[in-house]
Amino acid sequence: MLLSGTAVGVLLGLTGGGAGVFAIPLLTLLMGFSFMEAKPIALIAVAIAAFVGALQSAKSGHLRWRAALFIVFIGSLASPLGQWIAFQLSHQWLVYSFSILMLVMASNLFRQAFAMVGSRCSDNDSTQRPCMLSEKTGRLIWTKKCAAKLTAAGISSGVFLGLYGVGVGFILVPALSRSTNISVQATTATSLMVIALMSSIVAGGMVLDGVTINQTGLTFIGAACVGAVIGRLLSLRLSSLTLKWGLGTLMVITAILFALIS
Repeated sequence: MLLSGTAVGVLLGLTGGGAGVFAIPLLTLLMGFSFMEAKPIALIAVAIAAFVGALQSAKSGHLRWRAALFIVFIGSLASPLGQWIAFQLSHQWLVYSFSILMLVMASNLFRQAFAMVGSRCSDNDSTQRPCMLSEKTGRLIWTKKCAAKLTAAGISSGVFLGLYGVGVGFILVPALSRSTNISVQATTATSLMVIALMSSIVAGGMVLDGVTINQTGLTFIGAACVGAVIGRLLSLRLSSLTLKWGLGTLMVITAILFALIS
C-alpha cells in the first residue's frame, strides 16, 4: 500500500500528472477496490501530489497562472458530463476502456520517443503556435485562437477527469505543447496546477455527495504526496527520452494486467 502510493506520487512528480493513470489499476489490482471505489481515492491522491509538485515548480517562476485557472474553470464545467458517462458504464466496461486508453497513451509516448531519437532536437522550437509568449512581457498573448485551444484542452480534460478520475496530464501536456511555446518546465508546472485544482473540485463534489475514504485509501494518499516530492527531485536527473520509454513500457504492462485480472 505504502509502496504503491509512493510509486504513483513519484511518477506524478516526474511527468507532470499524466502518470496518475497508474493509481486506479494499483488500487484495484493490489487493494481490491472496484473502479468507482478507487476513483475518489485516486482523485485526492493525484490532487495533493500534483499540488506539491506545482508549488515546487512555482517557486522557480515557471507556472502560468492565468492559463492554468482558465483551463480549470472550463474543465470544471465539463467534468459532470464525464461523471454522468461513468455512471452509465459497468465496472468491466470502465476497466476495458481504461486499459485501451493506457495503451493509446503508451503508443503516444513511444512515438514521441522515436521522434526525439530520429530528430535529435530539443524539447522546444520556434514554431508559430496559437498561444505565443510576448517578447516584451514574457507572458502569453491571449487571442481568440489561443482561447479556443485552451478551451478545447479544458473541455477534454474535464470530461476525461470526470469519467476516469486520473490521467489528465497526458491530455494537458501535449495540448499545451502544441498550443503554446512555453518551456517544458512551464508546461509541466501548469499541468500540475490544473490537475491539482480540477481534481480537488471534482473530489470535493464527490465527498459532498457522501463518498467516504477508508484508512487504506488515506494511507495511499499520504504515500503519494511523499512520492511526488521525490519525483520532482528525480525529474532533474532523468532525460525526457528515458522517461518516455520507461513510462510507455510500464503502461503497456499495467494495461494488460488490468484488463486480464480485474
